[in-house]
Amino acid sequence: MAKSNFKVFAESVSSDNIMTDASYETDTQRVSGVVPGIADPLLHNKLYKQSTIMSAALAQVVAQAGYDAMDNDYTGLVANLRKTFAGSVSGVKPDEKGNIDLSGIINQLKAWSTPDVGDLKITKNPDNPAKKYPGTTWELVEEGTFIMAAGKTETVDSTGGSNTHTPQTSELVPHTHVASASYNGAHNHTGTTSTNGNHSHVVVGYSKEHDDGPYLAGASEAQDGGVNNFSAKTTTWAAGNHNHTFTTTTAPAHSHDITVQSAGEGKPYDSRPKYRAFYIWIRTA
Repeated sequence: MAKSNFKVFAESVSSDNIMTDASYETDTQRVSGVVPGIADPLLHNKLYKQSTIMSAALAQVVAQAGYDAMDNDYTGLVANLRKTFAGSVSGVKPDEKGNIDLSGIINQLKAWSTPDVGDLKITKNPDNPAKKYPGTTWELVEEGTFIMAAGKTETVDSTGGSNTHTPQTSELVPHTHVASASYNGAHNHTGTTSTNGNHSHVVVGYSKEHDDGPYLAGASEAQDGGVNNFSAKTTTWAAGNHNHTFTTTTAPAHSHDITVQSAGEGKPYDSRPKYRAFYIWIRTA
């Protein structure tokens, strides 16, 4: 424990034997010095008590700071006063000259402020953080890489994903396409047959009444294979070049199968959310 031998003079003297503050302020001997042959005890008690109480108080402060305050060691007292009033920083006390060596504290602060291995530094400064933290090694995270929180399913330092994506068929939501063809209901179709040109047709019959053939009035007669009956023939009127109109059977109301054309080009799309880009460094050593 630090020691002090400084004491207060007139420590227990009564106030009646000490000059009052008002008298001491105006006393001629205090102002001009002691007059030979005159020794006022009240003045001297005041003088010695003020001087010694301050010395004792300073000595007590030095001792409480952990240094000795002894009246027989002037050099040590000066050094200890310097140490005491220079103070201390985080428990580091001054040396004999009153200087405080802060190098240990500074190094500790540097260690606290230097990111640990695995820590990230996000900045707009493109310089390698090793310039600021000598003795460290950093890796720049690949441009365009986003940060995702790790947890139970995503392990730390795992990678994956892509900034663009081309949808696959298996990723599409099940859906249908509705389409229909128009129809006109029940209807007929008209058309034209081919034309054979101007022509006539020969009809063969009998010139007289006959049981097994038609009777052609005014037909020219010709012997029929030596049989006593006579056949006859006539020519129909020519109709000239002409067409014939016909009607197909009617189809009921019906629909038609159609094919829906595909759409889209299948190009990759940008799947990134709104972002702001920074340099991301990770300390590796």
